[in-house]
Amino acid sequence: MLKCWRDVERQGTPYQLVPMEGGGVYEMRKDFHIRAVETHHGGASVGYTLVSIREKLKPEYMGTPGPELANLRKQGVQIQYRLEVPLVCYLGDTTAGRVFDEPDVQNAEILLTECTFFDPAHRQRAKVGKHLHVEQFLEILPNLKNQQIIITHVSRRTSIRRARAILRKRAGEEQMKRIHFLMDFEGATEGGEVEEAGPPPSDTAD
Repeated sequence: MLKCWRDVERQGTPYQLVPMEGGGVYEMRKDFHIRAVETHHGGASVGYTLVSIREKLKPEYMGTPGPELANLRKQGVQIQYRLEVPLVCYLGDTTAGRVFDEPDVQNAEILLTECTFFDPAHRQRAKVGKHLHVEQFLEILPNLKNQQIIITHVSRRTSIRRARAILRKRAGEEQMKRIHFLMDFEGATEGGEVEEAGPPPSDTAD
């Protein structure tokens, strides 16, 4: 698939494929890692978190003059501690499950998660396809500490406007301040509900 994009882009964009499974870590740089988390979809599936690795001065050495800190380092004293900050977590397709108990998922500054179905009649569709229904998302939401939550993969059976209205009614205005829909473009024309739109026109239609 990546090789096909060379023809589309008309350039040879470099890439490296890195096999990963849940719990695996790939060191992009010394200060940035990617950590995989197991999700719940058809077959094996994982999400990914971009983690910032930071070295912080231990509280007991706060205010210590620089020369003294340098001398402590020379003596082999550990004056810093390692701090991992999950920045962005992307889950892809997943239903509810243990993935939403993972610290990276709950604490990432930005969480991208699917919420595919919003209508009560679509609960079974969500269950069969192993996708997230808004009822499940609402149960998970109180445990999410993310600054921003971006919802992806809304079914075309439900318009973005309607999905947003359903979520706003159930979650409340305060929660909606941090919840966004990836496909919610400013000034976009409302397409309506797919199930109410009727069959698509034939290729020969005027």
